[in-house]
Amino acid sequence: MSGLDRYMNKFIDNQKDGRESIRFPECPHCKTKIRHCQRYIPITNQIQSWIEQIKKQQQNGMTPEKLNEERDELTKTLKDSLGKIKSFEEKALNTFIRRFDNKKQTINLDELNYLKNTCEFFKEIE
Repeated sequence: MSGLDRYMNKFIDNQKDGRESIRFPECPHCKTKIRHCQRYIPITNQIQSWIEQIKKQQQNGMTPEKLNEERDELTKTLKDSLGKIKSFEEKALNTFIRRFDNKKQTINLDELNYLKNTCEFFKEIE
């Protein structure tokens, strides 16, 4: 087991350093992917997390800078819509705008999509 532990630690270090592509480790003897081993669940979970992050980046192509640019643009759209919307509670909308106008607070893709959908909704009800 100690040999396999060293192998797994070296494998994960190589992936962190970028020397290997992100993939699940393989058994050094039979080349079967190690996915369901109780001993290495933290490692497989970490690798799965990396894979999901890469998928999200590739599918959306959104960098943090691009997310911030779109947030700024959509926040401006919301501010412009504030005067046009009579049926929406003004206090709730102001709280919403403050949340996305805060430059110190980072946003993720899900929050940006929520903001886009909200802006589209406001355009539809005008």
